[in-house]
Amino acid sequence: MSQHKALILHSHTEPPKLTTVPTPEVQPGQAIVRVLAARLSKDTRGLITSKVPFPLSFPLTPGSGAIGRVAAVGPDAVSLKPGQLVYLDFFIKARDDPSVNILMGMRGGQPGTPSAKLMDGEWRNGFFAEYAKVPLENTFPLDEQRLIGDFGYSIPDMVSICSLVLTLSGLSEINVQPGETVIVAPATGGFSGIGVAMALALGARVIAVARNKAALKELEDFHGKTGRFTSVVLKGDVQADTKAIKDASPQGKGGQAYIDWSPPTAASSTHITSCVLALSAGGRAVFMEQSFQMSVFHTATSCSTTFRLKVDSCLTGIPLSN
Repeated sequence: MSQHKALILHSHTEPPKLTTVPTPEVQPGQAIVRVLAARLSKDTRGLITSKVPFPLSFPLTPGSGAIGRVAAVGPDAVSLKPGQLVYLDFFIKARDDPSVNILMGMRGGQPGTPSAKLMDGEWRNGFFAEYAKVPLENTFPLDEQRLIGDFGYSIPDMVSICSLVLTLSGLSEINVQPGETVIVAPATGGFSGIGVAMALALGARVIAVARNKAALKELEDFHGKTGRFTSVVLKGDVQADTKAIKDASPQGKGGQAYIDWSPPTAASSTHITSCVLALSAGGRAVFMEQSFQMSVFHTATSCSTTFRLKVDSCLTGIPLSN
């Protein structure tokens, strides 16, 4: 049996160890991929250092999102072929119940839940290894000639696809269209900064909202030339901030969409209320870190603001199934 090196985490209280492990043999519905570059996120660092004790099935190989080259595919594969350059998605859905999901190598579910069972089985290991076993549906071919040959990207460059996919998924959930106005808050973080750029790339107008005036100025300097970017510095006053955000929209009518990347610690932040109230009738909102309090929406409905809500907690490592 062939072997390879992998980083193995045995508990939340001890560091991972580089270990020689058996290389999995490919089965139907799977691909075995040689990992070329893997994403190291803030959550991954916290997981390894025990600062983020996500529910996990031990032992496991951590790692979220990667670029690799297909080594073998199951007999039911019809398009994937050995040698292809691929992006590896770590968001796993149960094939018989898509509402049950985990993040390979990152987060399962509480003991006794369907999510925990999913991680206990085939898909616990992430991508901090020389080889990874991945569902066929999570293995996405990349146009190597286009990306590397024409555009000049390196393999490590392409690891950023993971962050781009996460951000685009949120914008897609609220169906952002060219010409619409999108409120992004707080706009000066890693994912939210990507969200500003991607919303502009989709042809939307962006109102970037944050407290950090200097960071907003950097976004203005970079994106201002599009003619579709404006920013609002938050003051912490719901009415004043709502008015400022609305005033930044065309004809002061408010935004059609709102994407929020606030961390859970900001669940009671006044900016969430202000951004919701700055939506026009029928506006859409997506909360990528599930950080809100229902009082926000009671306030919104009392002010005759109607909107659709989507909570994409799965994108931040919080399974939708408990």
